[in-house]
Amino acid sequence: MPSNPNIIRVGDNVRVVIPKFFIRVGYPKTFHEEKKRFEEEYADQILAFAREMSSRKAGQLSLFPEIAGSKPKTQKVGMGLDTLALFGGATGREMVVVSKIAGALGYLALHNQGFGGSKRELYTVEVPNKSGVTARVEEIKFVKTGQYVNGSWSSHDYYGGQEYEPAQLVDQKTHKILTLDLYKDQFFSLAPLKEAWELRLLRIEDCHVQKL
Repeated sequence: MPSNPNIIRVGDNVRVVIPKFFIRVGYPKTFHEEKKRFEEEYADQILAFAREMSSRKAGQLSLFPEIAGSKPKTQKVGMGLDTLALFGGATGREMVVVSKIAGALGYLALHNQGFGGSKRELYTVEVPNKSGVTARVEEIKFVKTGQYVNGSWSSHDYYGGQEYEPAQLVDQKTHKILTLDLYKDQFFSLAPLKEAWELRLLRIEDCHVQKL
């Protein structure tokens, strides 16, 4: 049976019809964003905490007794990680510690906030000047979107017990994501596409391209 000529495969050439480039699939908030928020807003306070705790001797239980009840010296939005070394006198090792603590706080905040919502979606960015460009398909992957539903205990079963319904993704839809090679000159003109620029990937859903 002959293969379907309309199916896009690795090695095919395509033309971008709708220039909506794929960034990620997931929920509204990400770990990277939450970590960055703590780094930008609380880096100086995290550093103060780290310095205080690392200088304590074993058996000292009280936390910051000298500032208990006093007003914090930092602004509402504190010194960010980028300026901490320059203006806060942080060493390289302290910068690493601040980044790790910010990541841990970001991870906790992300889970406490339920990732910002239960809807799993595609996130894209439109680059109008890439409409009509041609490219070679280098890689293909499939991702799913839908509504995340938490697990729960159901009503009693026939034997008087309860059954657990595991968490699941409902109203699922599968998306075919193409990784395109737009060549060096076209790739570097995508500088405004920050996420794709950092990852060195140019990806797009197959429904936004035409097979040549």
